[in-house]
Amino acid sequence: MIYRKTDIKDAEWIADLLQHGLLRPSFIPPAWQRIVRELTRSRTSLSEERSRVVARLHKELEDATSKLASVASELMGKSAQQMLHALLAGDLTPETMGGFARGRMRSKQEQSVQALTGYLQAHHRFLLAEHLKPISDLQDAIARLSTEIGERLQPYEELLKRLETIPGVKRRLAEVILAEIGTDMQRFPNAQHCRWYVAVEANRVGSQGDQLLSQITGMDPKTIQRGRQELEHELAERPVDRVRLPGGGRPRAEKKMRS
Repeated sequence: MIYRKTDIKDAEWIADLLQHGLLRPSFIPPAWQRIVRELTRSRTSLSEERSRVVARLHKELEDATSKLASVASELMGKSAQQMLHALLAGDLTPETMGGFARGRMRSKQEQSVQALTGYLQAHHRFLLAEHLKPISDLQDAIARLSTEIGERLQPYEELLKRLETIPGVKRRLAEVILAEIGTDMQRFPNAQHCRWYVAVEANRVGSQGDQLLSQITGMDPKTIQRGRQELEHELAERPVDRVRLPGGGRPRAEKKMRS
């Protein structure tokens, strides 16, 4: 049997449907949203890379039996960074470096001295210095990206402030939500359509797309996974005018009273 490609016929059929208005338009974000979305996703990637480098820095400190991370809530805070640079210089005693403590770390000065007392060797100092350099560069890049994002979202300052009124949503997350979803919520008739949109983006990312989009949008990974399953298996059978499947959701009040 000879098989022939039907690309031309398919294209003609799609063009005919479009000419008669029988195709539902796809969601294409406006240009400003695509630009800001690319910036926010780049910032997220750099933040993740910074976290990985900080983890390697922590590993080297542990290998040198230095427990600085046990007394410093933020290993890259001002106090901890001053102690690390003094530790690399090697010309100060732990007691002197403990004097760099600021804020809440002042009450932990004795613990800081004990945490800084370790067996730091030459190769430890070399590796710590190599890790601190990219961390500083990544922090500067993240700051520049945040400034650029803030300037591009200046016309939507009122919307950002409204998003920040949501419990748990701060400035950076508000910027991400606006970049990912946009300002026109009419494109998403309900939460289901918004879940599908995030699921499509997760499919486009590929491996680990659920986790990445969860970090970007703040949506639970299980919700994104559910959206992917709906798109793959249940979308054809799901009623268009219903958010939940028949029988889904909480039971009605009269049913609770009977039980």
